[in-house]
Amino acid sequence: MEIEKTEQQGRDAFILLDDFLHQAKRMWLLGLALVLICAAGLTFVQRRAYRPVYEASASFTMSRVAASRSLVGSSMMRTSGCA
Repeated sequence: MEIEKTEQQGRDAFILLDDFLHQAKRMWLLGLALVLICAAGLTFVQRRAYRPVYEASASFTMSRVAASRSLVGSSMMRTSGCA
């Protein structure tokens, strides 16, 4: 008697699982839409709540220095000699 009862419960579990999988196949698009909506909502909330931990900055100075004629002339001689 007890064995028949557990077998019946096992069959009921498989029937329940079969029904669940059947409904999941029918409603997969709704599940996908729900996941995408939740992901978009969480992304929006996270971006609005983001606070940077530090701030980086950089500065530089450029100055124009006149090149010496002797340096320019010597480099031109080297390049013209190689060609």
